[in-house]
Amino acid sequence: MFERVVLILMMIMTGGLKMSSAKDDQQNQVTSRDNQSYQENELQQTSTPNKEQEWIDFVGRNYDYYKFKWLKSDDPEKALTWNWTAFFLGFLWLGYRKMYKPILILLSLYLGLELIELLTVFDPTVTVITTYFPLIIAVFLGMFGNALYYRHAKKKIEKIRTLYPGTRMQINLGGTSGKGVITAIGINVGYAIIYAIAFMILTNGSILFGTGHSALGVSNYKQSFSHNDAIYYDVRLSEKANADHLDVFVYLIDQDREKQIGYFEQEVDSNTRGFSDLFITPYYDYDGIITEADHEPKDIFNPGHYIVRVYRDTELLSEGHFEIE
Repeated sequence: MFERVVLILMMIMTGGLKMSSAKDDQQNQVTSRDNQSYQENELQQTSTPNKEQEWIDFVGRNYDYYKFKWLKSDDPEKALTWNWTAFFLGFLWLGYRKMYKPILILLSLYLGLELIELLTVFDPTVTVITTYFPLIIAVFLGMFGNALYYRHAKKKIEKIRTLYPGTRMQINLGGTSGKGVITAIGINVGYAIIYAIAFMILTNGSILFGTGHSALGVSNYKQSFSHNDAIYYDVRLSEKANADHLDVFVYLIDQDREKQIGYFEQEVDSNTRGFSDLFITPYYDYDGIITEADHEPKDIFNPGHYIVRVYRDTELLSEGHFEIE
């Protein structure tokens, strides 16, 4: 009797253990299915829509390079990561990546500076800024080119996602473009034409001075010179010369008064609207200049402020000024 009771109790306990084990196995299976379901949802959330593929399609070539650069920062739109291609190729790189807006903005800033330089007749401070501005642009694109491209790509991808849902238009609207390079070159040519027109308008009737000269005319325009500089002048007449020679007068500003210190005749074509030539080499030679009696050639161009005027008989056709330090 006692053995039967023990056997029954053992059977009950064994059955309970089996039931408990079954319940535990069932619970483990449910938990495993829940975890698997959660993991699948996570993967689905990161792959549908497949944002990674959108970026791959849009960026195209060298996607891994840009991804590496963008992942260096939590805010790639403002991050500073160096791009040598952007630094050396500048506007061509922007065109290659179809970023035309930055080209227009940067060239507009540069054109604005050059117009200010013309209006101030090559003020030394403005000239320094204008001279180094292309280098500033190159450094800026080198430092922030990747950030500009990220911002551009993000905006375009979001727009494509809205206008062309469920398609891969990123491949066609993004990527790289040889035509974009040609477009960038065309924009630069347009800029050069605009500047040339502005130059002719704003310098009409003016005399510009510089330290370089070639078949294209005077270069390296400036206002201030040293005694070691050979000074060339670029004369822009307000109208046709209508004469075979023009009179050039040189004045020194002495205590707010103009004092004539030199004069010479410049042979010209009667149909010309301008000419350029060597004006003077301070402290060295003054061939052709007729000076006043109280000025020796050796000290005619001492440090000071000078005005040069070009006349046809008594009619003023052009005027400019420079300084010798």
